[in-house]
Amino acid sequence: MRILLIAAFAGFAFSPAAFAQGDDTSIANVLACQAVKGSKARLRCFEAAMPALSAAHPGALALATERAEAARQAAAEHAKDEFGLFESNDKVASNEFERDSFGENDLRTSGDDEDEVKSVDGVAVEVGKNNRGKLFVILDNGQVWRQVSGDRSTPYIPRNAEGLPVRINKGALGSYFVKVGKARDAFKAERIK
Repeated sequence: MRILLIAAFAGFAFSPAAFAQGDDTSIANVLACQAVKGSKARLRCFEAAMPALSAAHPGALALATERAEAARQAAAEHAKDEFGLFESNDKVASNEFERDSFGENDLRTSGDDEDEVKSVDGVAVEVGKNNRGKLFVILDNGQVWRQVSGDRSTPYIPRNAEGLPVRINKGALGSYFVKVGKARDAFKAERIK
């Protein structure tokens, strides 16, 4: 009797339907990672799910290897577009990946973020002062940066700053510094758009 049960189980386990179910499971595990909040937690989820998906779809793995460089370039462009914007982190961890990575964004890493964008260059479309006397810069890529209220720097910026090069550097503790044209000083700013 045991031999019949083992043979029946083995026949089911190696049937095409079982393989399809295994494929569905590996795909479902990867798709479930989309719901994980927090970039490091989401990445940990994807990394845990990928070996089973790769094993289930070797042809797709070869195709993905070919497309990896295009994906890296697209991610770098996206990082430049999102440079300076903050995500709201007031969500409660809902799964093991989120709980395990809680607080990791505040930890110092040793070269983990080598692809992190440290600065963005652009061209000024408009530079001016708001009604509180704080500088603002609108770049050609649509980004809008405003001097933070606690910053007292007053760099010299010519009246007609349209077309001047602008460099925004990431500082410590999530701060950003904007330098317009050949100004000696940069001002501390936040991205508002």
